Amino acid sequence: MLKKITVFIIMFVSFVSLNGQNLSTHDKIQQTIDTFIEGLNTKDTVLLKKTVDPNLGLLTVFHDGRKNIVAAETMEMFINSLTKKTYRREQAECTIETNDIIATAWCKYVCYDDTKISYCGINAYQLYRTNKGWKILQITNSRQSFKCDPITVSE
Repeated sequence: MLKKITVFIIMFVSFVSLNGQNLSTHDKIQQTIDTFIEGLNTKDTVLLKKTVDPNLGLLTVFHDGRKNIVAAETMEMFINSLTKKTYRREQAECTIETNDIIATAWCKYVCYDDTKISYCGINAYQLYRTNKGWKILQITNSRQSFKCDPITVSE
């Protein structure tokens, strides 16, 4: 009987530990994404580059009224575009899936020009874990200028 109780306790502690690691991993992934958005909003290229892989892929999908169009951008083009934009991006409701090696995050976002909503969509992030933390490898976002509601961020 004591052996069964000991096995149960070991299994329970292992389950709780794994569950805790999973939450911690999700928090670290979310922190990487939040840091990226902070760098984007403050135009802090050093902060942005800390969160992404040097070979970051950037894709935007939008509808032109007839069909969906995919536009690709290099990191250099993206960084250069920050100096021309006055937008502020808010993001929420991220759903994260991971196996502790790679991760996918799906997040709603709204982009504001001052206080007016300019466009909205979904950011789909692909990340991988490095010895220095999580890095964003790919961002694919959808973009639309209709049916955009403000983001409600819960603390």
